[in-house]
Amino acid sequence: MNLDVIRNSPGVQRAVRQARDRIAAEGRAKLAAHRDLAPHHSITTEAHPEGAAVYLEGEASRAVEFGHFTPSGRKWVEGMHFITGGRK
Repeated sequence: MNLDVIRNSPGVQRAVRQARDRIAAEGRAKLAAHRDLAPHHSITTEAHPEGAAVYLEGEASRAVEFGHFTPSGRKWVEGMHFITGGRK
């Protein structure tokens, strides 16, 4: 079967939108609980022909989401995983 037929079917499109919206809503709820980060970051969504995307936007958003080393490079700071799950 042609993948375009499957990808463009109403049921698949609806499931993708629902997953996108659920991930974004859960991420926004987690972000709201962190008052120090919430004013400086936001969670946005985007629809694509191939599916959908959920983004954490703001300063150093990748480091906030996934984690980073301190400036000294000696200590790892775990990410918040607002979008990707994991730590709450």
